[in-house]
Formats: sequence, structure tokens, C-alpha cells
Amino acid sequence: MQVRRMGVIGAGAMETGIAQVTAIAGLGVALIDVNDAAIEKGLDVIKGNLQKMVAKAKMTEAEKETALRG
Repeated sequence: MQVRRMGVIGAGAMETGIAQVTAIAGLGVALIDVNDAAIEKGLDVIKGNLQKMVAKAKMTEAEKETALRG
């Protein structure tokens, strides 16, 4: 059995980091929290981190977009 998608419960600092690394690795990620505002904040943090990686040439814009689609 191959894992293609995973869920991360919570949208705090640790959980968004786990979701980010998982998305970069090519897996789909579902970020789950009881608070929609926390999910939006977590996604904003992930987007910002990925943009910083693009700016530092650690990933391409296409890789960033792929990770965000996960």
C-alpha cells in the first residue's frame, strides 16, 4: 500500500510545519482544525515559507505551486 495523502490535525506551528514538509515531499495534505481562522493562518504561514524558499532558490516556483496543490 502506498501512502498518497495524509491528514494533520491542528493548525498550530508544529502542525503547519508537518503539513509543509509533507506537501513538499509530494503527498497530499488535509490540514484539519476546529477553527477555520487557524487553518487560514496556517496556510498563510506555509505559503510564506514556500515563497521564502523560492526567493532563496531552494525550490522553484513550479515546485511551490505543486506543493500548494497537494
